Amino acid sequence: MANRDTRNPGNKKQANSIQSKPVSTPVLSTQNKVRQNATAGVFGLFRTDTSLDLKLDSKEILFKKIFFWSSLALLIIMPLLSFNYGITGDELVHKTNGENVLKYLTSGGKDTTYRHYKNLYLYGGLFDASAAAVYENVGGDPYNVRHFLNALCGASLMIVTGLLAREIAGSWLLALITLLFMLLSPRLFGDSMNNPKDIPFALAYAMSIVGIIRLNRFFPRWDWKSALFLFFAITVAINIRIGGILLLVYFGLYTLVNLFFTRYKQGAPGESSKIKLLLMAAVLGIVGFFAGIIFFPYAHAAPIKNSLAALKEMENFQTAIRMLFEGRALWSDEIPWYYIPKWLMIALPLFILGGLGLFLVKFKTIFTHTRRLPLLFALFVAIFPVAYAIYKHSALYDGIRHFLFIMPVLTVLAALGWVAIGLQFKQSKMKWLLPVLLGILLILPLRFMIANHPNEYVYFNELEGGIKHAHGEYETDYWMNSIKSLSFWIIENDPRIKKGEEVTVVTNSIDPAAYYFKKLAPKVIVRYASFKDRYKYKADYYLSIPRFVDKDLLKNGAWPPSEVVKTVTVDGVPIGAVSRYPDTLMYGIIQANKRRDLMAAAEMAKIVEKRDPKNEVLDVEMANAYLAADSIQKAEYYIERGLAYAPEHSDLLMAKAMVRLRENKFDESYQLLQQCTDLNYRNVSGYYYKALILDAKKDYSTAMEQINKAIEYAPTFKPAYQLAAQILQHAGDNEGAARYLQAIQ
Repeated sequence: MANRDTRNPGNKKQANSIQSKPVSTPVLSTQNKVRQNATAGVFGLFRTDTSLDLKLDSKEILFKKIFFWSSLALLIIMPLLSFNYGITGDELVHKTNGENVLKYLTSGGKDTTYRHYKNLYLYGGLFDASAAAVYENVGGDPYNVRHFLNALCGASLMIVTGLLAREIAGSWLLALITLLFMLLSPRLFGDSMNNPKDIPFALAYAMSIVGIIRLNRFFPRWDWKSALFLFFAITVAINIRIGGILLLVYFGLYTLVNLFFTRYKQGAPGESSKIKLLLMAAVLGIVGFFAGIIFFPYAHAAPIKNSLAALKEMENFQTAIRMLFEGRALWSDEIPWYYIPKWLMIALPLFILGGLGLFLVKFKTIFTHTRRLPLLFALFVAIFPVAYAIYKHSALYDGIRHFLFIMPVLTVLAALGWVAIGLQFKQSKMKWLLPVLLGILLILPLRFMIANHPNEYVYFNELEGGIKHAHGEYETDYWMNSIKSLSFWIIENDPRIKKGEEVTVVTNSIDPAAYYFKKLAPKVIVRYASFKDRYKYKADYYLSIPRFVDKDLLKNGAWPPSEVVKTVTVDGVPIGAVSRYPDTLMYGIIQANKRRDLMAAAEMAKIVEKRDPKNEVLDVEMANAYLAADSIQKAEYYIERGLAYAPEHSDLLMAKAMVRLRENKFDESYQLLQQCTDLNYRNVSGYYYKALILDAKKDYSTAMEQINKAIEYAPTFKPAYQLAAQILQHAGDNEGAARYLQAIQ
């Protein structure tokens, strides 16, 4: 294969093939002279010319052509497929933010609506504003336009990752393998269609890594094409997420290390040339930063101050979100340190995990025979973000999506691992075994993608046991992708809708559902209700995903709630469902209990519990109703009925704790309350009643610890302040008690 001289990348005629070495020593490098030149730099870090020699030099042109045509096909096919994907859960807010940013820019900064729309002012608006500019000026459904552009970014990300592999190893075959690996990564493919935050940023991140490596490879000559490419990439990254300014740090560090380790190399720049290069790099970085905040209006007033403020907020997102992880419902600010490593282990395809393992095994060989500094840089940019997030204990959620930007580098390293081990067995009698193994590992996610389109992003690898094992352990359709097909099903299958009659749909995925029905069936009334509040309204259907549903209810079949008429499944596991309300009995029970008409509620409850034995709303509602009526025995009936299929249901455990409290069994009640706060550290009622029990036991110090936690998580909960004052009065601290009472006046 043709190799490039690092001093003149445009010269393709200087490479010569070498004779192969014995089978026991795999050959990855090209010229014997390269080995000698490698020692010229400090610690041999730089080589004059290196590339992965796959002993297919004559086919490199073919691989390049295949890579080109495959890339072109992706750029055409993926945008067309994007129309099959649904509106994501927070896409409406990003669409709105894009429109607000566009208003700000087109008004010359006069329209500052963006500043008052949630916390979206902390995000760069390049992608969202660009999409808004297209559909507002050209036309088209806003979400179709967004998904089309999103898919273009996804396809481009895959292509750039292949080019990154080429930049590190000099092999078009490796670039082609990397492109294939990216394409057959189900989560990446699925997110490429409708993830407007993480995919465009991942593209800009990968482009920046390529640009940093390539620009430095031309030194001591300043290559303007590479410089402009890098400038564009960094500008795009910052305009999407303020975290893109980290790329400026990467660029500076890489350039300094590059110049340091090549200072003794033949043709290395002199001191004056180094200063000139550093000055030009600094100008590129400074101009790149200011160009990078064009679509980030919040930074316009105070570029440095506000950019750093946004970066600090993004490092540890203050809005806590609850999600399933390892079967526990955790808040995003209490996740264990290994959250991202664990998600990578269960969400990446086995061929990538296996390739990374092979990379570690063959690291010495790979390190010796590739472009070393780029390889080390790739390792750094893959490891550092994860390590830093662990160190900062960043609040994370929704699987690996926040770290999709490291996936290109991981994929390149995995491809290097497979190539390195493949060369070792190239002359072996068992050389067929490796391609067969890799082929099988590639077929596994390919089957999943074909069988479960367009829900590829809900993928768990075979180490986790697929989605069948992950169901109830981890989040599945957190993007609400299934809501599109479920909404369409209701519209197509309910004759009342076709007649223009009024139909009510309640859903826990309000934004996507509301848009579809407003556009296609405007007479359908759409209301929001969480899963536990699904009987809040009189309705015809409940449209839901398993987001924020307890593990026990998922595992034991309480979700989807009866009567199920349509589901979207992934490998047989439901990720979205339409449930038809057969009548209004549950709604009637709730309304009867509000009127304190327990007799009427009890009669309706008898009917519901027979036909729906795992209806936790019924059990919680009736348990609390009987508790309020001091009918302890009947309350316990519904509590135990519910705990039989949902043993960790907080509302049922709380009801049981109240029963024990009524019975003056303080220790048992306290243990149940402790279980409630262990399951949810923000359970205000749990802390409140624990403090009440501790006050009765005259353990005033611990009681104050508990009640202060209740106040911390619910600062407007007045009874907590009143109880705190009572505890302090019992402890003889009247002044302290007065301060708590004054706080609620």
